[in-house]
Amino acid sequence: MVTYTDRRVGTEHHTFRPGAGKKISGRVEKKMKNYAGSIVMTALLPLVACSTDTTRDTVQPNNNNMNNVNPDAGVSMEPDAGPPPPQGLAILGNGTHSLGEVELTVVADAADDLNLPTDLEFHPERKNELWVVNEGSSQFWVGTDLDTDMKSVNSIRGRGAHLHFLTKPSGLAFGDKYCGNELCLATSHGNVNDRPQTTGNAPVDFMGPSLWTSDVMTYRGNSPYHLAHYDMLHNSPNAMGIAWDSGNAFWLFDGYHRAIAHYDFNDDHGAGGSDHSDGEINRWAQGSVAMVDGVPSHLEFDSESGLLYIADTGNKRVAVMDTNSGVQGSSYRNYDTNRPSYRYDAMVTTLIDGGMMGIQQPSGLALYEGHLYVSDHATGTIYGFKLDGELVDYIDTQRGSGTITGLAFDSTGNLYFADKANEQIVKISVKP
Repeated sequence: MVTYTDRRVGTEHHTFRPGAGKKISGRVEKKMKNYAGSIVMTALLPLVACSTDTTRDTVQPNNNNMNNVNPDAGVSMEPDAGPPPPQGLAILGNGTHSLGEVELTVVADAADDLNLPTDLEFHPERKNELWVVNEGSSQFWVGTDLDTDMKSVNSIRGRGAHLHFLTKPSGLAFGDKYCGNELCLATSHGNVNDRPQTTGNAPVDFMGPSLWTSDVMTYRGNSPYHLAHYDMLHNSPNAMGIAWDSGNAFWLFDGYHRAIAHYDFNDDHGAGGSDHSDGEINRWAQGSVAMVDGVPSHLEFDSESGLLYIADTGNKRVAVMDTNSGVQGSSYRNYDTNRPSYRYDAMVTTLIDGGMMGIQQPSGLALYEGHLYVSDHATGTIYGFKLDGELVDYIDTQRGSGTITGLAFDSTGNLYFADKANEQIVKISVKP
């Protein structure tokens, strides 16, 4: 076992426990500085080999003979000025891993009609408006000015939408096109078609993402469900996460086929329509990802690099897929009038090995200011990584198992998370 302990705060940063006869492969410290009996982690490099002999697993600081230092090399010989300032992310406690360094505020709960929330995202045009999807009630939940006295909340879905178009939603993502007079958003659904009587006796895999308007008034009163949705395509049951690509195109975590799917609605069919003929579906990297029932596997797309970040929950990792890779393959049958295709040889690699980092069920993802934030659904811990997979900081929210699902930053840098088990939306902010 190799343990790194920061005695200034009394917490262990990482513990690696290889099984009997196995070698540790992953990441260890490139440089360590010893002061006051503490080991400070600074950078990470891949480890080629490491002994599992527990009698020799203590990492020693570098005590090179100073007589070997070339005085002409410009190395400072001044005594240590003391511990360095905290190195981390302010929203996660600035390297202290302490909840005392941040403020956690419950901005909504079950009394506000939250019902097993799985994802959340701020409206791109109305910065104070937070959209949430409730798995338990198959509804949208919209809250405005949540941390003020002007707080307002609405649970909406359109009558009957829970029967097919918004069944057990696992994720949502806004686009930049308009459905009616408001921005479109799309949802993923973590179920199979278990109500064939509502879909013309269609088979169990007759499910996929839906496209909606963000015009809240459309969902008011007894508006029929078909007037609220603007499109739907059918080839991905058990879809556990979604991310916007461009236009009306979205990436989907297809748990049923263990694949990443790309859906382009192109022109929506309008409110209550049914023409899906212009939709395009491509299935990428089939067999490379795995879902965990009831746990969202969220996605984040970086349009500049073309990289798709994947919470590969069933494989206990965060993967990354180069969307510029792969070649177009053969087509296959579908329930809509379009012809979906396979995409072969897409490059999917492990960015963060959950086994090495102690992440059991990666679920929530958020890209913010050059860092990737990851939530562990099994422990309630939130991690911050550089985009090359190097750990920067983490904080245990002490929410426990089965809690954190989606993550979202607001326009001022506060981090919000959905707590599924406790049916809450929580804001993390930096203490003034």
